[in-house]
Amino acid sequence: MSLKTITMKFAFLSLLTLTVLFGACKKKNSNNDLVYIPGTLYVGLKAATPADSCFSVANRVNLNILVVNGYNYKSPLPKDSVDALKNLLFAKKYIDTFQPGSILPLKTYVYYSALGYTSVAAILNFMDTASQRDWIQTIGQLNLTEVIATNTDSPKMMQVSVPVGKEQYYKDLILTNSNVSWVMFDYQGTQYSY
Repeated sequence: MSLKTITMKFAFLSLLTLTVLFGACKKKNSNNDLVYIPGTLYVGLKAATPADSCFSVANRVNLNILVVNGYNYKSPLPKDSVDALKNLLFAKKYIDTFQPGSILPLKTYVYYSALGYTSVAAILNFMDTASQRDWIQTIGQLNLTEVIATNTDSPKMMQVSVPVGKEQYYKDLILTNSNVSWVMFDYQGTQYSY
């Protein structure tokens, strides 16, 4: 698969995620068909928010991180190291390598860019504090450099678990963090046409 194909696929999937979350697509169902899913929030992060600051958003208010999406890195490793890098990263329990039944077919990609560097697009799942520490250490050990989106609509986001009945409280609390762009409740049931 070519770099352009992989990059386009990842960009499309990130855009699809945001489009579904923001409801920018044409809805076929009425608002009455939406099903509120209690106990989770989606948090949009500013483009320049590094992973450790992303984790701090949830940790400061004692919330569990379910998914982190939108972090892209550049590695100095040569082309012949891509398979070894994949093996190292995919062995980590929190690296998403796509699970059947997932709503969105997102996964972590590791590939050699036509621009002459190894690229890592990471999807992180169930980030307890040990996994968070491990990811930060991995970034340093592999000398990964984050590639920050240049547009203002950063695809960085995370899903957090909150106590049922306290969603509005945590939404308001999280919105006070300077690294946060938006917070949304979890709704399912809307059909979108593309």
